[in-house]
Amino acid sequence: MRLRLQLIHLVCVAILMLCSSTAYGVTDEVVFLKSSSGKFAHPHDLTLGPQGQYLYVADLGHDVVKVLDPFSLKTLGTIGAGVLRAPHDVAFDPTGRLMVADSGNDRIAIFTVHGGTAGYVGDVRGRLKSPEGVTSDSSGTIYVTNAGSHTVMAFKGGKQITVRGTSGPG
Repeated sequence: MRLRLQLIHLVCVAILMLCSSTAYGVTDEVVFLKSSSGKFAHPHDLTLGPQGQYLYVADLGHDVVKVLDPFSLKTLGTIGAGVLRAPHDVAFDPTGRLMVADSGNDRIAIFTVHGGTAGYVGDVRGRLKSPEGVTSDSSGTIYVTNAGSHTVMAFKGGKQITVRGTSGPG
């Protein structure tokens, strides 16, 4: 099963790299909405949900995370319209919350996802400048690549616990 999901992931990455669009639609900011648009504007990253039933794609140009059926790649809805600006990366924490590297807003936006709905529950900030990557470990520590300040940061309980790197050459 894991090999099948990895294959789906690779196929999806290839397909998403070929997709592009400039269409934009305004939707509710916290609800996983029904959508028939399969158009993307700079899809940047994707991840499978914790149960593998949905594929989440950071659509950089539309300022949303699109939710797809992982088998047909049909767009099922969007998350974060009106809340996100230039989402770069998507990942799930150990509790199943969706973390989005919200580069345009200098934060990690966090959403709860339950079936057909998603709710914005807050964010992690703390000296973030254009975060482009996010992941977490099994204990809930959130790691962020902070492109704007050339650092990697770690957060626990919403508070910065460490940072590595500095801006500049070398």
